[in-house]
Amino acid sequence: MKIKIPLIIAIFLIVNLPFFVLSKDISDREILYRDALLSLLSKDINNVLVGYYGENVNFNLFSMEILEFKRLEEGGYIFITKLLVHTWKSALPPYGHDMITLEISSTGTFVTEFIHKDVYRLTALRH
Repeated sequence: MKIKIPLIIAIFLIVNLPFFVLSKDISDREILYRDALLSLLSKDINNVLVGYYGENVNFNLFSMEILEFKRLEEGGYIFITKLLVHTWKSALPPYGHDMITLEISSTGTFVTEFIHKDVYRLTALRH
């Protein structure tokens, strides 16, 4: 009986080890894809923000949220992504939270919607 328990545990680990490794690779791959997508879109995001604010504002790719990412038509290469961007000019307070919807295709990236939520006033009221 003593030999059977370690043997069962060893067999369980050997059989399930590829699953555990694959799970880690998938999450790492998803993070890699997310970071690559945001890096590719960063110039377009900056242009949208400059167009709204009239000047360069700060934003971080790592704090940006992808709210939605979908293919417009099955089998097609046109995508819609909805991003939440946290912007600021100086350390305190932040300018706002900007929701940017982009249409991405082989011909370029186009803004389809821009919604600004002013958090400067919300922050100022707390102090």
